Amino acid sequence: MELRPPKCQGKGPVLPAVGFPGRFQPGAALALAGPEGTAEDLFGLVSKSMVTTAGTEGGPVRYDLHETLRQFGAEQLDEARAEQARADHAHYYLSLVHSAGPEPFGPLLVPWLKSVELELGNLRAVFSYLAARPGRHEDLLRALVALRRYWFLHNRNREGFEIVEQALAVTSSDPGPVLRAKALVTAAYLAMSLDAEACARYARAGGELAAQVGDSAAAALAAAAVAVVNGLAGRPNEAEGEEALHLARQAGGPLLLCEGLFALAVSTDFRGANAARCRATVEELLATAEENGDTGFSFLAHGNLCLFGEPKEARPHVERSTELEAELGQESFAGNRLGELLYEEGDYRGSFVLSRRAFERARRQDVPWYMADALVVAASCVIALGSDDVAAARLYGFAQRELEKAGFGDRYRGYPQLDADLGALKARLSSRLTAALAEGAAMTREQVSDLLAALEKTATAPQP
Repeated sequence: MELRPPKCQGKGPVLPAVGFPGRFQPGAALALAGPEGTAEDLFGLVSKSMVTTAGTEGGPVRYDLHETLRQFGAEQLDEARAEQARADHAHYYLSLVHSAGPEPFGPLLVPWLKSVELELGNLRAVFSYLAARPGRHEDLLRALVALRRYWFLHNRNREGFEIVEQALAVTSSDPGPVLRAKALVTAAYLAMSLDAEACARYARAGGELAAQVGDSAAAALAAAAVAVVNGLAGRPNEAEGEEALHLARQAGGPLLLCEGLFALAVSTDFRGANAARCRATVEELLATAEENGDTGFSFLAHGNLCLFGEPKEARPHVERSTELEAELGQESFAGNRLGELLYEEGDYRGSFVLSRRAFERARRQDVPWYMADALVVAASCVIALGSDDVAAARLYGFAQRELEKAGFGDRYRGYPQLDADLGALKARLSSRLTAALAEGAAMTREQVSDLLAALEKTATAPQP
């Protein structure tokens, strides 16, 4: 993914670096410096402690400009040169965003994800720069659409959704309808884990606009978003999933086929009469992803295949999803699945520890149903250990409140384990159960975090 930005002539190696909000690779600074900037100049600044270095695990050395030098450099640039430096900075990092194509998929995905993650600070500065310039709004939306899978696979859905939503607000009349349809669908896709109503709203608007302009790919992705969010919310509708897959096959291409298969799988009740069909769909998703070398969909497929069969059959899929998650450079989903598996295997203490960690990650990422999933497993562990029934009820009450706020209130409707746990709590707590559930619903996320920490000390303590 070689970047070839335009050269900004005659500025030397330092002045362009004032545009970097944080750390940068040497190639970026030298590329923007033009022919007068050399590596020796940059290394000379390092030797004088004007530029500092910092390694990244498994990645290249990064550089950072001393704040005093950054301010000095900014003062040396007149407005025209400062604007040119910012424009060159934006061009360089937009080249990175688009280096794997308009929709990164296949073998290019993982290296692209890592590059984007490494340069996220610079990209945030680019987004702000483009948003403030009406003439660059098309570039802004195009970049945000291209980053859709990054936001999703790195569990930065909240940040991505808010940036895309803000960009749509400031670019309401600037870009053409084709690009706007794609941006609306991107917003829907990112809202799938955050806000069911917002997802449906953006998917409807994006899908309608895509149909008007003849963008079959965007229309298929909009249909997939609707099917997935309803499945996650506990309202699976196979007809929606079938429509999403039909549109994906019509639009063509392995990426959309994977999106359609994933939508059908999530919209099929894996616990119901069609569990076999759901499993077959996920297996087809895995085969398609592996045939095309796409780690992202392979990860999602393994993470869902572990829902089927006995723990012994599920374990290889949990372990593989954990490996793929590490390759993608993110963590959260596989931790949830491993916690569930340990519970099924009877390791309630180990399951509780992992579920607590999963909750904390989901809390940082602000993904409501991830938090709820982790808490439901944690509560089941507390009940199985017999350590604190009131606390378990509070965890359930909080989880349900989070789901309802985000429009996922039916997620656990008809869930056998939850029904069994609540039945056990009702038998033990009697009328106290209702109060404990209400107390949990009134708790803050920080209070739940403290409760989990206290429970871990008791629930995981060695038994006499």
